[in-house]
Amino acid sequence: MARSLTVFARRPICPDPPRLFRVDHRDGDGTRAIGAVADVAAHHASLEPYVSTLLRDGADGELLLVDAVTGSVVARRAVRPYQSKPGDSFRSSGSPADPGSRRDERLVSEPAVPTT
Repeated sequence: MARSLTVFARRPICPDPPRLFRVDHRDGDGTRAIGAVADVAAHHASLEPYVSTLLRDGADGELLLVDAVTGSVVARRAVRPYQSKPGDSFRSSGSPADPGSRRDERLVSEPAVPTT
């Protein structure tokens, strides 16, 4: 009895095609496409470069990451301008100008470690 050998040809492993996303900016006037990205995570962190640009321009609203094939929104990120203005000063918590802070008093009242 003769033995037969069957050989199956393997398909080459091809990566999935990149997912394409559209970046939309939605504000009070409507929605407009402001960019497109490919093969990124469907997460709001993928919108950070666009947030920076909009904040620099003084815009607000909402950024949407939209699947280009299905048109469904896969991530969203609110865009709100900072309330600070040029010339505003910021104090860290625990600074002497903060009347509720006792941090400096604690540092002064603690005894120094003797060196021997």
